[in-house]
Amino acid sequence: MQVEMERELGIPQPSISRFFSVLRERARVRFRLDFVHRLIGLRVIAVAYESTWLRSVPAIDWASSINHTNQGTLVFYRVPEENVQDLMELLKKSLGEPSAFHVLDDLVLSKPSIQYYLAERYSQNPLMALKENEGHPPVDPRLLLPYEGETMNLVKDYVDLYLLMRGEVDAVGALVETWSALTTLNVSRAKRKVLYHLSHIAGAMRGSKAILYDSSSNSTLVYAFVEGDRRCTNDLTRYFSTYLYSVAMMKERGGLLITIFSIPPKYIPSVLSFVKDMCGAFRVSSHVLPYAGIFFRQVLPIRNYDNRSKRWDFWNAGMLEMMKKDVPKYQANSDLVVEMTAEDYLQMLSSEALREID
Repeated sequence: MQVEMERELGIPQPSISRFFSVLRERARVRFRLDFVHRLIGLRVIAVAYESTWLRSVPAIDWASSINHTNQGTLVFYRVPEENVQDLMELLKKSLGEPSAFHVLDDLVLSKPSIQYYLAERYSQNPLMALKENEGHPPVDPRLLLPYEGETMNLVKDYVDLYLLMRGEVDAVGALVETWSALTTLNVSRAKRKVLYHLSHIAGAMRGSKAILYDSSSNSTLVYAFVEGDRRCTNDLTRYFSTYLYSVAMMKERGGLLITIFSIPPKYIPSVLSFVKDMCGAFRVSSHVLPYAGIFFRQVLPIRNYDNRSKRWDFWNAGMLEMMKKDVPKYQANSDLVVEMTAEDYLQMLSSEALREID
């Protein structure tokens, strides 16, 4: 919270708020909340259909992103633990057997030190950053280590999920935006309620990642699928969790690691070769796409949560409408297809649902 930053830094809270506004508007930086999906009852699923570009997929209400890659289509879902097999059956019935279907144990956002974000441009090429990463300052393991416990649901109601959803959009403003939403709906003691609901989901939160959007960048997204033993993939996870050009790591129980890189195309062979040689991985394959290849991206689908039964409802999710929307200027693809604006989410959160906790 910014009030805590004020206390620790001795800088007035309005100055801190203005600083983050400048970061968003002029430096084109945002902070994305990192949280453990299995602690809110969801599993992340990676599905690949090779040699075809899909523009529609079943259970799209649960899709996190649809990516058109050099290999075909790569779809990420977030579905309730008990509905993983239901998703597989829907895919088979609608699209046929997928080329790959990975049930992931965790998704961890990479968190490089701020000193790397602020390095001189000449020292930021991906190959030099690989070498520099070996001397990266220590980072709290809590922010980097994949979750290995049981799946459970810490969520109590819509307000908990709204905090998480706003955190995916902009972690710095999540608390203020949620407080504002409750105030708009005339919920009493709104600020106090935000802190109360934050305590519900605090155990699922795992820091934030600074994301930079550079209009001059020609970076490409690379989804590197690394098949090796658990020791190998654990070493890679630790290494790339602080690498400047790594976006996220996703692990499967059998040892598979999916690492997402954002790098200029000319560096792709060198970086993938480094991954291959680092610990003798059995196999490294990749899906490559420009940012414009992200056909669909959706933040946490909170309307798929049943506030009465206090659980995710896989079968009665609201039907998603695919339509082009205006997107924030710091997103690379102006034609990005998204699900809802923040205002649409606010509309969906009826005053009756929010007042249940008053």
